[in-house]
Amino acid sequence: MESASLKAELEANLEYMIEEKLVNECYLDVGSLQSPACSNIFDQSLSDAYEESVELMNKLNELFSNNADLDYPEIEDAASKLHMCMARIGSEKMSHAATVLRHFAWLSNKERCLNAFAEVRQKYNTLQSDLERVVELFDLIMKAEAEGK
Repeated sequence: MESASLKAELEANLEYMIEEKLVNECYLDVGSLQSPACSNIFDQSLSDAYEESVELMNKLNELFSNNADLDYPEIEDAASKLHMCMARIGSEKMSHAATVLRHFAWLSNKERCLNAFAEVRQKYNTLQSDLERVVELFDLIMKAEAEGK
């Protein structure tokens, strides 16, 4: 596939993600992909956020797997890290959901923690699939441009 059509798809995906407040609008400057330095920063920041978020969600899933005995300090710590990870890429919805989870863990409120985690998981599932596609498109663009397409 040619890089121009890949860039158009990438831009459309990013516009949607920005509109849904899943990422910051600074990622919309697809034209900056012409610069290797900018493209590396773009790829690295989203890739890093994606990888870190996967680790944190795995940790939260593990922490919530035992509903009988929630480890509130660990949940609070993981939610705080998830909030920071999502804030770095401007994901307002995920960042807010993680903050709510952190707050209810701080209060040691089991029912609200469970509800907040369900919200985090729902928002994360949406973000995860979108981020995976954006990172994939970015890699395809770099390959197409390296091949001169």
